[in-house]
Amino acid sequence: MKKTNKPSPGYIQNLFEQDLLEAIGDPVSIQDTDFRILYQNSKSKEMTGDHTGEYCYALYGNTSGVCEGCPLRITFREGIVCTTTISHAGKPGLQFEITSSPIGDEGGTIIAGIEVTREISERHRIQDDLRKFKLISDRARDAHFLVDREGRFQYVNEAACRVLGYSEKELLRLSVLDVDVVYDRTKYRELFDLAQRQNIPPVHTQNKRKDGSVFFSEVVVTGYEIYGEPYMFAVLEDISHRKSIEEIMLNISKGVSCQVGEQFFHSLTGHLNKILGADYSYIAELIPEKPSHLRTLSFFADGKNIDNIEVNLSGTPCESVLADNVCTCTSGVQSLFPHARIMAEMKIEGYVGKLLYSSSGKKLG
Repeated sequence: MKKTNKPSPGYIQNLFEQDLLEAIGDPVSIQDTDFRILYQNSKSKEMTGDHTGEYCYALYGNTSGVCEGCPLRITFREGIVCTTTISHAGKPGLQFEITSSPIGDEGGTIIAGIEVTREISERHRIQDDLRKFKLISDRARDAHFLVDREGRFQYVNEAACRVLGYSEKELLRLSVLDVDVVYDRTKYRELFDLAQRQNIPPVHTQNKRKDGSVFFSEVVVTGYEIYGEPYMFAVLEDISHRKSIEEIMLNISKGVSCQVGEQFFHSLTGHLNKILGADYSYIAELIPEKPSHLRTLSFFADGKNIDNIEVNLSGTPCESVLADNVCTCTSGVQSLFPHARIMAEMKIEGYVGKLLYSSSGKKLG
């Protein structure tokens, strides 16, 4: 197309008189090739006021010349449709997406350009908020999911990928039904619909990883409406370790529930020794007349109840238990407590100890 700065007034007027430009829901303006505003629809006037006859760059860019990156300049030069994003010079934070198209006369010469403007400040704000949320979510320990009513994953964080063993792209092609072994479609939709109406307590279920292994999980779900559509946000925690501890405590309580006196301590120590798979387990009491010593009430070695002993606490991990309430060392305990001769004699590599209190808070052992 050729360009001229002298559009036919009658030709442009025919465009003005069409209801089409008024029917467009976004602001529309027409500029001649000198960038002078010839026409604005009502949406454009509502947004910026009536600036017919003014230069668009003075209005939008507050400059004396054509704005840098102006889509109309490209449209006039190349004869193509051009879309760009600009910020309003007089209103910080206000952003627009502008699409410009050439207007030609009957002979194909470019005589003007039409611009459709859409404010995208809110869209950019939402996108910025989403980026911030993802930054925070990806650093969370628990797995995060956003799902629709069909159970399809709309968003997953890095922890979700780790706990299930999938990449983000893989998970976004799956649904809850692919990774949950308890919930079928009907049960899931009941949960989804309930979450839209009210707060519900944490849900306990079992999930399947990509490698086929299954683990226990606790899921907190919340219903949301986004752009008029219902969604559910889920925070999942792997509670396999907690479940194993609960199972251990249940087995211990079953084993000692009928025992009393000295037999209670033997039964409790025996169950701890068996369930934990420890080489040595004992329950001991502080000796009032010897504050730096412990006396075992029940002592198991290699699964057998052996004679009780008296132990000097100095330099041992038991001394740390008395000071700090608990002491845990999975390996290398002898190097950490080099003066604890009993550790070397018994060839102990790892240790876990917990302080026992009376109902009044007194240290017992």
